[in-house]
Amino acid sequence: MDGFYLCGLTLVAVAERCSVSPDAVEKALKRYDREAYMVERARRKQENGRRRRQKDQERKRTPEARKKDRERKRRERVEERTYVEAVREALRDLEVIDLLRRAAREAGVAEEQLACARYLPGAASVHHPCPGRAREAAEAMTPSEAGGRAEYEFRLIRGVMVGVPGPAVLLIREALDAGDLCLALRLAREAVLGAGFVNPFASVEDLRDGVTRTYLPEEVETLRESLVSAARAAAPVPEPPALHELTKGEKMKMARRWLAQARAAERDAERIWYGTCGGTGKIGKKGGLRSPERGEAMSGLIRG
Repeated sequence: MDGFYLCGLTLVAVAERCSVSPDAVEKALKRYDREAYMVERARRKQENGRRRRQKDQERKRTPEARKKDRERKRRERVEERTYVEAVREALRDLEVIDLLRRAAREAGVAEEQLACARYLPGAASVHHPCPGRAREAAEAMTPSEAGGRAEYEFRLIRGVMVGVPGPAVLLIREALDAGDLCLALRLAREAVLGAGFVNPFASVEDLRDGVTRTYLPEEVETLRESLVSAARAAAPVPEPPALHELTKGEKMKMARRWLAQARAAERDAERIWYGTCGGTGKIGKKGGLRSPERGEAMSGLIRG
């Protein structure tokens, strides 16, 4: 007990001097005075924590530690940014642009991939002119309707994607600073060959860890074809027969259906343009229907 409380020895040091295990020393101290042991243990933990914090502060005061800390924070900021922002900053360097142009001439890539290597901005977000809730139910769509809908949805997704060079473009500046022109040129060639479209919200860390990647222009077209084919195959309703394949009675029935749809559309247009209220009201001066309640309200407003 003198060694532990007075001399400040650890359990391991006391155990070595008594030729017992540290667990036996701890058990003996708890049996003698459990409260005093717990207080001393808490005090030592607090003291050790204070010493560790003090050593960390002394270590961070050195120039080398400050430099490493600044470099770590810079890397964290770069990795947390979106990949598009990092590429735009890298392409502000004229030397990097010159290397990309040289690599593009040597590689002989296609025009669309070359445009991506030069940064191809995405289009603004376009609102869907006919959202899903206003379209026909998915279980009632034919293959042509499902394919057309998948085609349009893919165009909306493709419109916001950004054309960028490959991830190697972020390492060109470091290679140039190190004086390794061959490495910088090889990285520029990899960036040009890896140029494609990327999600505008993907971060640098996402591309580094393989969560996402740049998609080549031909891969995007292949993806579109596969999505449209899958949508057409999943449509539950078969395609209607062509008009020349129908009988006379079926043709007349379809014509009457078209005529009813045209009349319904005409009534909707009249209600929108002439202010009619669902076919109720009286005939106005211009031939349209007007609600009696609306006329009464307007009359009271004019008289007042």
